[in-house]
Amino acid sequence: MKEMFLRIFVLITFLALTATACKQSQLTGNWSRLDSTIKFKDIKFGKIGDLTLNNDSTFIIHGDTTNSASTIAGWHGGDEYRGVWGLHDNNSLVLHLEPQDEKNFVHFKIVRLTKNKLVLKTASSRKNHIIYNRK
Repeated sequence: MKEMFLRIFVLITFLALTATACKQSQLTGNWSRLDSTIKFKDIKFGKIGDLTLNNDSTFIIHGDTTNSASTIAGWHGGDEYRGVWGLHDNNSLVLHLEPQDEKNFVHFKIVRLTKNKLVLKTASSRKNHIIYNRK
């Protein structure tokens, strides 16, 4: 009886880990942000707001890096964000922003994930979704 229980436990654990790995491999890649209300400026590698999720669990939210060298005083938008990403409960995407010692993170619920489409929503938003298409 114990042996059968152990085999079932190992099988369930294996299936859960396989499902997590499969979802993680579906997430990796370059995602282009879609938003009909905001006009994103084109930059060297796409658009501000595009998301790259790498196999090594690092990410980049692309920004306008030309503004970072500006000597003009005032507001500048479009910073680039980097850090480490991971899955939580196989249903949520967590982005840990650099510097990681400050424990800054953003938590998204994965609303939809297909081969070419990723739809996220923040915990604080009930209606607004962030929609990405695979590049």
